[in-house]
Amino acid sequence: AGARARLDALVRLHPEHGGAANDLAWLLAAQGQELDRAALLAETASRLVPGPEVLDTLGFVRLARGEHAAAADAFQKALALQPDYATARYHLGLARAQQGDRNAAREAFQQALEHHPFPEAEQARTALAQLDAGAGDTQK
Repeated sequence: AGARARLDALVRLHPEHGGAANDLAWLLAAQGQELDRAALLAETASRLVPGPEVLDTLGFVRLARGEHAAAADAFQKALALQPDYATARYHLGLARAQQGDRNAAREAFQQALEHHPFPEAEQARTALAQLDAGAGDTQK
């Protein structure tokens, strides 16, 4: 709650602060709150500080909004800039799973796990196991 309040205040005082907009967008999407605002913040951040992390946030927000194809597009753009970005590849797997493309989801999860350890590695293993077991639920 404290981080959100600080980021919110920073974004209100300095709307040109792309890093704060990006972080607040991520936080809102992760909490499933104010997703329209999160989308605006993520889009603003992607214009102000273009890069793979910001594109990953944009995709993450789109995924939270149920915009699976747009999310996958953002993750692919992030990966074009940084092919070994395991978190973006994991998120791409989630988007592909939500689109019903189990093979592309499996490939994305496997490729993510081939890279160095990353924060969502355990979730990627679980999602991959669910796909291999035939379960359709590969939520975050």
